[in-house]
Amino acid sequence: MGPWNLAAPECYGDSFSRDNHLGNGRTGHTASYSWIIPKLSTLGSTYLNADGTANCALRLRYNITAGDYQGWNEVDNKGEMVDAKYNNAKSPVKQDPYITYGKDDNGYDWQLRLALNTDQYSRTFEDRSHTFYIAARPADITDTHRIFNLNVRGKRGNIVEAYPAVEYDFTPSDLQISVGDYIHFQWTGCDTNPNYAGEGTQRTDRSNIVELKDRKRNIPISSIGDQTMFPSQDVAFKFAHLNQFGGKVCSTVDQQACCKTYEQLKAAGGDIDQNVQNCMKINDPSAAYFNGGTIQMKKKGTYSYISTRNNNFTNRSQKGTITVEPLLPTWGVVMASVGAGGFVIASGVAAGYYYGVTHPASAVANFFAGVSI
Repeated sequence: MGPWNLAAPECYGDSFSRDNHLGNGRTGHTASYSWIIPKLSTLGSTYLNADGTANCALRLRYNITAGDYQGWNEVDNKGEMVDAKYNNAKSPVKQDPYITYGKDDNGYDWQLRLALNTDQYSRTFEDRSHTFYIAARPADITDTHRIFNLNVRGKRGNIVEAYPAVEYDFTPSDLQISVGDYIHFQWTGCDTNPNYAGEGTQRTDRSNIVELKDRKRNIPISSIGDQTMFPSQDVAFKFAHLNQFGGKVCSTVDQQACCKTYEQLKAAGGDIDQNVQNCMKINDPSAAYFNGGTIQMKKKGTYSYISTRNNNFTNRSQKGTITVEPLLPTWGVVMASVGAGGFVIASGVAAGYYYGVTHPASAVANFFAGVSI
C-alpha cells in the first residue's frame, strides 16, 4: 500500500496501434481501458465534496519504446538500466549520427546520416491531464445493474486542424451491452476552440444524437415516431434538440433567449449559421454540456445514430452503434423448452437466466450474454 492507502495501479501492455494513427487500435477503434468507477463509500468522507461528489484527476500519457538499445535491461553487463547517468556523451544513441554503410570498389567507406533527434527519442508524448467528478449511483438503480458511459471525443476542425486529436467521434463508437443495462449519455463541449472548420457558431463544440436506419446512412430516420432507440419520442426529442433555450420558440423576430424559426432567422439578417438562436445548428450557448441521464436498454437490437451537427466534410463521420444482446441466447431458449428428459438442464439454464436478469452486472449475466453456439 502506498502513502494514499490505495492499492498499486493496474499495469499491463496495451493493444497494438500503428504509428501516427492518433490512438486508434488495430481494429480502427479507440484504444481504451475499461474502468469500473469505485464506489464513493470506499473513499471516505474526507475526499467528498459538500454535495457528495468526489473530484478526480486523470492523466493520460503515451510514449514510445525503441528497440535500438535495452532500455530496461543491464548495460554492458554492469547490472544497470539506462537512466540519467547515460545522458550526453554516454547515451546509447547519438544525435543525428553518421553511420558507415558499405564500401565502394576503391575501399572507401560510404556513410549515411540518420535523422535521429535524441530530444524526441524514447520520451513521453502527449501528456494530458483532466479533472472530472464522480457522482453517486442513482437511487433507483441497484448495485446489480451495470451503467456504461457514452461520451464524445475529438475536437473542432478538419483532420489536419484537429491533430494530434481526432475529429468528433462518439466513444465508445460501438457499444455492446446486455438487455437491462443502463447507458449514461453525457458529453461536454467548449466555446474557445481555435477558429477552425466546423458547423454552427465559430469556435464552439456541440453534439446531439438522432437515430439512423443503419450506419451506412447519413440522413436520420424519416420520422421521430419511427425511432426505437429511446424509450419514448419525448426522450428522442431531448437528445436531438438538447433542450435549447428551455424548449422555447420565439414568437417574434426580435425576441431573445429562444429558438428562432428559419423564417425569423432570415428576417433578422446576417449569417444564419452564426446566429446563436439558430437551434437547428445547436447554437444555444448553454448546450455545450449535455447530461442525458441514465437510460435502461430494455429491448434487444442494433441501434445506429448520428450527430446531425458534425457529420460533414469528406472524411468526417460522427456516428455510433449500440448493440443490445439478450441475456439468454437462442440455444438457451431451445434448451429451456426441452421436455421432461432435459428438465434438469433446462432448470439450470432457467435459474441462471433468472439470476442474470435480476443481477445484470454479475458474472452469470455476462456468461449468458456472451456464450454463443
